[in-house]
Amino acid sequence: MNQSRQTRGEPESPREKYPLRTQRKAATRLRIVSSALHLAGVHGAAHVTMAMVADAAVVHVTTLFTHFTSKAELFSGISEPAIEALTKRIAAAKGKVTFFDFVKIIQEEFATTMAKKGQEVVDHSLFLRTQVELLPAWIDFEKSQVSLMAEYLQHDYEISELEAMLFAGMIVSANIHSFDLWLFNPEANDLEQLSRRNINEIEAIFHRARA
Repeated sequence: MNQSRQTRGEPESPREKYPLRTQRKAATRLRIVSSALHLAGVHGAAHVTMAMVADAAVVHVTTLFTHFTSKAELFSGISEPAIEALTKRIAAAKGKVTFFDFVKIIQEEFATTMAKKGQEVVDHSLFLRTQVELLPAWIDFEKSQVSLMAEYLQHDYEISELEAMLFAGMIVSANIHSFDLWLFNPEANDLEQLSRRNINEIEAIFHRARA
């Protein structure tokens, strides 16, 4: 039976000792990265300053620098909220929803959100893709998606880490491909249909490989 640090006589971590402070800090960090991403989408990442981000996030600039020591570090961290959200969704779904059903649900929700926002999200996404400063964040998010999905696959199936990484990578790449097709021609492509078709094909390949 697990015991708490306090029961075992070990010092509590700051997260355990000051949960409200930890929550406030996390909320501030989220507000900062959300503000940075918004400003990058409006002005272009190259024209965004730390002072602008502090103003938009309603924090003192010194507070901003306690979270991110540089503009490069800040823009590298803009994928953190999406990674955290996906981590929580997967943790809640494991053991309750099969892996491939989970992926389909996530993609359907994403496609619905994109369809509702229409041309606004198309223009915004295309502009953000031109921002070189944001490239590390996109790469981190893709790598995190592959890692999280690979763990989910291994949880549901008895496969090796390499097999899980390969199929998780296929799914992430297929989702990016579907989004790209829709993004550059939203009128001719249905994002939900594209995503479901690709995921179904990868699922079929997965089960054939295990037969």
